[in-house]
Amino acid sequence: MIKSTRWFYLVFFLFVCLLAVFFVPSPDDWGWATGDGLALFQNKFADYNGRYLGNLCAFALLRAPLLLPFVKALVLTGILYMIQKLSGSRDPRFLRLSALLLILPCPLFIHDVVWTAAFANYEIPVCFLLCCAYLAFCARVPKGGWAVLFYSLLATLGFASQLFMEHYTLFALALSAFAVLYARRREGHFTPRTVLWFCSAIGGAALMFSNGAYRQILRGEQRYQRLEWNPLATLWMIVSNLLIACLPMLIVIAVLLILLRKRNPKAFAALPRHGEAWFYMALLAVLHAPLAVVYPVGVRCFSLAAVILLLLAQKLFAAVAGAQNPVDGQRPGRRTLSVALALVMVFDLAGYATVFAANRRKVA
Repeated sequence: MIKSTRWFYLVFFLFVCLLAVFFVPSPDDWGWATGDGLALFQNKFADYNGRYLGNLCAFALLRAPLLLPFVKALVLTGILYMIQKLSGSRDPRFLRLSALLLILPCPLFIHDVVWTAAFANYEIPVCFLLCCAYLAFCARVPKGGWAVLFYSLLATLGFASQLFMEHYTLFALALSAFAVLYARRREGHFTPRTVLWFCSAIGGAALMFSNGAYRQILRGEQRYQRLEWNPLATLWMIVSNLLIACLPMLIVIAVLLILLRKRNPKAFAALPRHGEAWFYMALLAVLHAPLAVVYPVGVRCFSLAAVILLLLAQKLFAAVAGAQNPVDGQRPGRRTLSVALALVMVFDLAGYATVFAANRRKVA
């Protein structure tokens, strides 16, 4: 099973590499790849925003077209791998389901993966945040010299993950603070890795929000980004964008809830008392709370929400499966999910290859 899983990740990585070759640059990408991006870089993004690493990644990747497909594939494969590690799932069916949902040609994929400038600011920090959560909550701390490498990696990722998106920065601060308190309660003392994550997150957030753009936003001097208090309109904007971005995950969760009620009524009845389910709901609330007072909010703001919903879906998936644990190759639904994933891959390749060819003719 482990060997077949490794092959699956390799195939997924190579597929995303190939698919990314056919992604057409957006107008925003052209801006980053030309003089506008160079001017921002030379000005050190002063009074632009504090997304220093996101801006640098967009600036660099759009000047390295040969490297770009590999980076997109590495990040998406990393997100898929981290979802499996954080969920604790070793079920190949859920791995295939997660992969399928991540590459569906839906608005979230178009806004967050195809659009390279958005990818740099939204998908890369998701991978970093998942790695931080895994290192802080799940991973075993190695001994000896490897421990130094472990803590160095956690501190670097904790600091770096803060320099992409504002609401991700605030979310990471809240999550790292929760990690400190949770470890204190579980272990009876403060653990070095959670404290280190929290401190590195504070450092990264301080650097990000030191950018002059945020003082301009507070003074109402920014035209594009601004604070706006309109509860009904904002709530509608958040809910509608969440539905657009995360509809595939929400449909899967709805189906799993129906199956759970049918196959395991006791587990379904116990859901309101399930602490982990409420934990994921709380994460979603904390993640989206800053969006209630800012403008604009778009589909691309919800890539991390999709991952949290996938983690919630895994818990429901495990509950639906119940105590059944058949032989790996005989798990019902595995072949169906494999076929569905293959069809989505073919559809993606055909669609983006067609768009790529049309764009080449248009440019010519």
